[in-house]
Amino acid sequence: MRADRHSEGRGDAEPLPAISVSAVVVYYRDPAHLAACLDSVCGDQAVSEVIVVDNASGDGVAEAAAASRQAVRVVAAERNLGFGGGANLGAALARGDVLVFLNPDVVVDPGALDALGGYLARHDGIAGPVVWQGSSSAAECGSTVDRMLLHRGLPAGGPAPLYVTGCCLAMTRRCFDAVGGFEERFFLINEDVELCWQALRRGFDVAVVPNATVRHVGGTAIGGGYRTDRGIETTAQRVVLRERSSWGVLLACVPSRHLATVAGASLLRAAAFGALFAAHGTWRAAASVWAGPIWGVALSPGSLARRRRPGVDSGAEAGAWDRVSRMFFAWDLLRRGERLTFVDGRPGRSRQRRWAA
Repeated sequence: MRADRHSEGRGDAEPLPAISVSAVVVYYRDPAHLAACLDSVCGDQAVSEVIVVDNASGDGVAEAAAASRQAVRVVAAERNLGFGGGANLGAALARGDVLVFLNPDVVVDPGALDALGGYLARHDGIAGPVVWQGSSSAAECGSTVDRMLLHRGLPAGGPAPLYVTGCCLAMTRRCFDAVGGFEERFFLINEDVELCWQALRRGFDVAVVPNATVRHVGGTAIGGGYRTDRGIETTAQRVVLRERSSWGVLLACVPSRHLATVAGASLLRAAAFGALFAAHGTWRAAASVWAGPIWGVALSPGSLARRRRPGVDSGAEAGAWDRVSRMFFAWDLLRRGERLTFVDGRPGRSRQRRWAA
């Protein structure tokens, strides 16, 4: 990246330190979007290398895409490592000062990665773009969770984000090493929350860069999970994965004096979702949600090791907690009359089943 090209999006002409940016795309069976993603990433002059981690997809798409793009190389995982595991594998091979992790269904707008790299040249930590998500007409400027650990995207001009979505997440190598990379046990969902929260606990910056924008299709790995102009759509599988990993986030990140409160709220959340699934006859999902706390306890040694990793600052930890929303999002949805719609494929059928909470 040219040192005089960009300066934090504020228009000043102060030169930036020279840094290198490595893009890591974690790929699994999404042939419809990978080519457009790679074209947009390779077109950003800030990027010095592009690594595609093929999570044992077996479709040959990543290799074919790399063959036609000189800057791209493919790393084949022996099994599906999930997003966090694939990202860590790519980071281990990357040489850049800044690492940008991407989903294959993201298209990066011109100059976005340059803007993220420029920001991180001056602010050690994590930065994300403004994300235009799926069919929604509103952009997300970072995200947060409430005290039930339910997620919500933030609007422009909103509060400082607790985390930036893993669909496009940039961070300095120093920050990545300090937090120990992504939590691989989550497989999918909440790995970005935990990573950013751990960074904040250690005094690193987590921010959205306004002049960096991307477009994210969303729901290609697991359907739903995003706010659309029709409301919020999700799937039972997404909820189950989120329920499991939420307990890991709780044990690894929530300050000690708030653990009991958040654990109690999380038990209410698990009970409510389990009852919702049971009421609609999805008993396997209900059982999986109710078993979430057991999953969390079984893996608590690893979560506590993440919690106790060196570098945590008490003031920074309190500042991170301040970014957690005090409003319960479930109550906000009820107050506004917004419905949560589940969109799930029935086993053995091509059509989808829709039901609302």
